[in-house]
Parts: sequence; C-alpha cells; structure tokens
Amino acid sequence: MPRRLYLLRHGQTDANVLNTIAGRSPDMPLNETGLRQAALTAKALCQAAIHKIYMSPALRARQTAKQVFEHHVPTVFGETQENFAEINFGVLEGMSYEEAKELHPDVLEEYRETPSKCVFPQGESMVDAYNRIGRGINKILIEHPCNESVLIVSHGGAMALIFLYVFDLDMDKTLHSIRHNNCGLSIIDLENMDKWNAPQHKPRIVCINDISHLKKEHY
Repeated sequence: MPRRLYLLRHGQTDANVLNTIAGRSPDMPLNETGLRQAALTAKALCQAAIHKIYMSPALRARQTAKQVFEHHVPTVFGETQENFAEINFGVLEGMSYEEAKELHPDVLEEYRETPSKCVFPQGESMVDAYNRIGRGINKILIEHPCNESVLIVSHGGAMALIFLYVFDLDMDKTLHSIRHNNCGLSIIDLENMDKWNAPQHKPRIVCINDISHLKKEHY
C-alpha cells in the first residue's frame, strides 16, 4: 500500500471561467492561467517523493500532469487512467449551470440533494462513477508498496469521490462539501496502514485543497 496519495485538480480552463459543465470533454486545454497554475504546482511538488503519476485521460489533466512529470524525470513515470476521468454528466455537458438548471431542473436538483440516486441522461450514475473511482484507487493500493507515494491528477467531481471512497463517507451528506480549486492539492497519508480500512489504521488528511503554492494567482 502506498505511503501517501497526492491528489491534484487540473489547472484552469475557459470552461471554468465561464462556469460551464465540462465533464468528459476530452480536448479542452488549459488556458494561460491554467498553464501558470500547473507550472507553480510542479515547482511546489518538485521535492515530493512521488513515484508515479496517474492522470485522467482529459487533455487538461494530462497538461497539468506533464508539468509535474518534467520536474521529476527520470524517477517518475505517468499512466493515463480512465477510472480517474471526470463524472460523465451526459446531456448537461457543454451547458452553463444556468442553462442546465433551466433545461434539466430535476436532474440538477437530484444531483444536489440526493446524488446517490442521480443518473445523468446519456451519462453515468453517481453510483457508477463512485464505483469506477474505487476501482482506480484499489489498483493503486495493490500495485504500490508502502515506501512509495503516488500523484493522481484529476477533476473536481472525481476528487470528491476519491475522498468519499477512501474515507467511506456518505455521498448524500458529504459530496458537495468537498471542493477543489483549479490546481488545488490534497494529501492523504496512508503510512503504517497494514490493511486497507483496518480499524487500527485509518487514512489521515494531511491537507485538503491547498492553493498556497498559487500565491501569484488571484482568487
């Protein structure tokens, strides 16, 4: 089991600025601010003992991960992992939140109030997304020994689901309480855990949504 999980949301895109639901959009690049954020994050992580980077297949996540990778060559290599893709919001993707609220109010209300029951038309259910994330986390836990740490570069929704899975949290009560800014960094300590979720060894939050490394940016 790895010693530590580093979780990083991708840098800013134009969709983030416009408050657009991006979801699985694969070819949305980082904007200029996002590229600067990724570079600042890479510098902040250059001393971290990261052994492998897992990333969502989306371009915005791969661009962010590339910056970190370049600061760790040749000790780190990356792997695109479909399990860490963003939630598939189906028909809502490409819409602003206001448009989605107008055209699909029932779907958005269920997502906000009882996400465990939410199924996005032409997309995936939140339960399916949670299970997909769980498969990705389990793969990491099996493949990495206790002297290694890994970085996952992903998305806001997917990272919230990672927290739910790792800490066995209630989706309806907790999902929308876990938020990450662009290039927000969270760290989960797994050191001294002999067995996943063993009563005597629970994962521990080192930090959540840390953006102190982005001090040159404005929020």
